[in-house]
Amino acid sequence: MNSRVSQKDVARAAKVHPTTVSLALRNSSRLPVATREHIQALARKLGYQPDPALDALNAYRLASRKPIQQGTLAWIDGREPQHRTDGKGPSAYDQQFRAMAAAAASRGYKLDSFPLGEGGYTWTRLSSVLRERGIRGVLVGPLPGGRARLRLRWEWFSCVAIGLSLARPELHRVTHDLFYNMRLLLRGVRHAGCRRPGLIMLHHENLRTDTLRHAAFVSAHPGAPVLWCDQLESAAIVDWYREQRPDAILVQNAPYVVRRLREAGVSVPGEVLVASCCAHEHPGLAGVTESPAMLATAAINELVGMIHASETGLPDTPLRVQVPGKWTDGEGEFALRADALGLRAAKSGA
Repeated sequence: MNSRVSQKDVARAAKVHPTTVSLALRNSSRLPVATREHIQALARKLGYQPDPALDALNAYRLASRKPIQQGTLAWIDGREPQHRTDGKGPSAYDQQFRAMAAAAASRGYKLDSFPLGEGGYTWTRLSSVLRERGIRGVLVGPLPGGRARLRLRWEWFSCVAIGLSLARPELHRVTHDLFYNMRLLLRGVRHAGCRRPGLIMLHHENLRTDTLRHAAFVSAHPGAPVLWCDQLESAAIVDWYREQRPDAILVQNAPYVVRRLREAGVSVPGEVLVASCCAHEHPGLAGVTESPAMLATAAINELVGMIHASETGLPDTPLRVQVPGKWTDGEGEFALRADALGLRAAKSGA
């Protein structure tokens, strides 16, 4: 029986020190790109396979000590210039970037943002800049509008997309479990006594969620009222409500809908309950919370695992890691008792 090819065997064939092989197989930026690629190609040719027992030991050692700086990961920001921020603001995008940066730091990586388009890099230039800086891990952040197509020298990098707004190419993705979360939201309003829910959905929101929220809604309530719009408008919301008379409205931007209905003289939540698809962005309202921290941890773990396994380029079978949300009680007049609903409130930590 042939013995396992070790890193020492690869080192002898490459005529380098075993430490150099270890660094190359971990895509360490301490080595030049050409050196890493040469050693990785040689390791594949020799049939080198990581030792699972050794990997487990290394994972234990890493978990028991303070992370050592291993390099930089790239966060691709494809938004328009007026919407770009430094990650320090209160927006959901800023919160997500901060969560990603914290998760990266816990694994020993720094996260840098790279803007695209006007005022930023072209795709050709960005690929070269990342390669010159020794960056091998790329996170494609949420993109504006519906679903976008992006170009990069993907074969140079390990890549993970955040969310579903990237249409092409197909990368490994980490996203909120949108279908499950909508079913959880429907369960919440049903236990609150609502039997005729309505959904307000923006066209671009439907595209960037890959139609999953809408699919979950109509599969549970065929024929239930849905208001489709390009942007939320007070008159359209009020007219639709008065015509359809849903007893619960499910919507992403719940605070806006509450304000506009109240301005029109509709009692909320007296006449109609408004529940949020993103209650973590709207404190006080009942609905489903999505955890940016859990999403960040899953995305960084996926990307770092790809880097350590030297997995680059476009995957033959793109994976989708989905992070489920939790029901959260509202507060004050919007409170829905979790025990009465048979649901676990996110704020209780259950």
